Amino acid sequence: KGNSDTQPSIYSILNILQLRQHLVNGKQQVFPFVRTWNKGTPQLIEIHVKCLRGVKDKVPKGHYTLKVSVLSRLGGGLLEWPEMKEQPQARTTLPVSHDGNFYNTEIYFEQSIQTILPPTKAVKPGMVLLFELFLLHGTHTWIDREVGWGAFPVCDNNFSTLEGKFKCPFLRGHYDSKVDRFKKIENLISQDLDNWLCNLYFQVCLCQANYLTILACLVLFFSFHLKINWNNSPDQCYQEKSDPGNSGSTEEGKTSAETNFYLEELEKYTFSVCCRSAAEVKLSRQVAERFHFVAYAAFSELGAGHWCSGEFWLLVLLVVLLWFVRLYLHYLSQWLFLQSISVPVTKFKIFPHTVELCYQNSLLRTSEELIMVVVGPLTLNAGLLLMVLIRWGCQQLFDSFPSFLSKFIIAMGLWTMLDPLAVFAVDSFLGRLGSSVEKPTADAAKLSWVFLRAEESWIPGALITVMLYTIIFIISSTVLYLYFLRLHSEGWLLDVFQRLHGEEGTFFVPLDLEISSQELSYIMKRAEQWRGSNGERRMVAVSDYIWKDHASKPGVSSCDRRHQDEIPDSATISRGSTTVHISVYTVHLSGFQVLYRHFLRLPDGAIVEVGESKHNFLPQELVTHQRHVAYMK
Repeated sequence: KGNSDTQPSIYSILNILQLRQHLVNGKQQVFPFVRTWNKGTPQLIEIHVKCLRGVKDKVPKGHYTLKVSVLSRLGGGLLEWPEMKEQPQARTTLPVSHDGNFYNTEIYFEQSIQTILPPTKAVKPGMVLLFELFLLHGTHTWIDREVGWGAFPVCDNNFSTLEGKFKCPFLRGHYDSKVDRFKKIENLISQDLDNWLCNLYFQVCLCQANYLTILACLVLFFSFHLKINWNNSPDQCYQEKSDPGNSGSTEEGKTSAETNFYLEELEKYTFSVCCRSAAEVKLSRQVAERFHFVAYAAFSELGAGHWCSGEFWLLVLLVVLLWFVRLYLHYLSQWLFLQSISVPVTKFKIFPHTVELCYQNSLLRTSEELIMVVVGPLTLNAGLLLMVLIRWGCQQLFDSFPSFLSKFIIAMGLWTMLDPLAVFAVDSFLGRLGSSVEKPTADAAKLSWVFLRAEESWIPGALITVMLYTIIFIISSTVLYLYFLRLHSEGWLLDVFQRLHGEEGTFFVPLDLEISSQELSYIMKRAEQWRGSNGERRMVAVSDYIWKDHASKPGVSSCDRRHQDEIPDSATISRGSTTVHISVYTVHLSGFQVLYRHFLRLPDGAIVEVGESKHNFLPQELVTHQRHVAYMK
């Protein structure tokens, strides 16, 4: 349907959803949305939360719920809607239970929740979905306590609303607004894996108007929550029962084929939001995308898209003031140059729109006239570079910089890039392209008149002028590009750019069942100290498997069942690919041994627990290794 048909439908849905919320809360008043069609239609997305993998015993036994909210940027506040008298609240899932054992690897949700995003044109690159995991009050806590959180971008590298299957790593603890970069999250996890809690698997779907109308009516007439079966058609809905047995850490009775299908489905979930690989894009296309991203984000960051906001008019005032700064610096540098070479200035008058600078052109050599053409833009570039260096020094010393001054540098950089064009436009309007004693000559025409008087042709002078202005434009745009990408907001834009354009292999995302070396050492020490009620004890066996090549069979360098306090780093001893298998056995008095837990240390250093659960999602290399281990035994 056209936009005129879609907008009333969606806003009707939003009004219905808000009415339903007030009815549930027992309120009598309804606060409708202010319909401002010129700003576009809000987008309703459906987030299907599948599961949290790798939770195990990192969180206690209890009931958990997942909260989803939209932030204006990572580390910022909740997204505000000026069109609404009452802001939309964060959405939450129904509670599910978790037993808190090491073999309970998942918190299984399979629930769908809806939330609102701004119109497509109003979506900024830095907007994120914030996921927060809460432990509801019970045995282990008297209040609802946040135990983990994760953040995920709202749009992809094409600035389109996110759609597809994704996974998001969670940090332990409550949401920290000081973690305002995706790179900080990655560094926290890569430097200490104990900061990582689990991986969230979810799917985002942009809702259609017709389906939302049906869903909104159902929400209005029924006060219970709805859950959509993701494998069926959207109109097949059923009531979600808040039954602890409905949750789950595990499900029973699934066949092997269903398990394999489940694992294959999880492999489709990605951390990257980039639509295409960098190898498929030409270099020129990549450069164009970078400049498009910076330009798009620059106008979004400066508030150019919100003409009714105070921030926008402050920016307009700043741009107007910098017009005069740019203009007077340009001509002041020319006046100072003429004074330095002892050329008399016959007229120097200042106006709001221009400066009349007259001198005798015949007294200047060609090289000096060339300097007169470029000295104004070069002075502005030198001033811009000085401000960028001051900004860099403040970041190194104080790790902060006033946002107003940062916008001042950006606005000054824009005028520096446009200075030759602005001067040429004013000179052309005032009729300065000719050569006259009473009127100043335009900067863009100075070299043309020099060559015209000397060689009776103005073309070489025009070509040199265009070449010089092109070089100056490249220099100023590069300085502004590097500043905005790396220094503005402490490199926030570069972080967002890398997150949106990065491919899957460029990020560090832990495996679902990965553990840290400290945790493994703790498990092994506890196993050594453990004693059963009937005299059982536990022992650790460590085996090194070295793969010399793909053609030869794997050889076991050592297979010694012994107590270990730490993992032997065999990969540093041999040049071949080495995998370490650590097994923890329960040994009965009769000598009978039962496997309790076992782990694999992959050649890249990752330590993964191997369990008997049907939902153990392991990389293909690890699965192949398991088959080799079974063959050797």
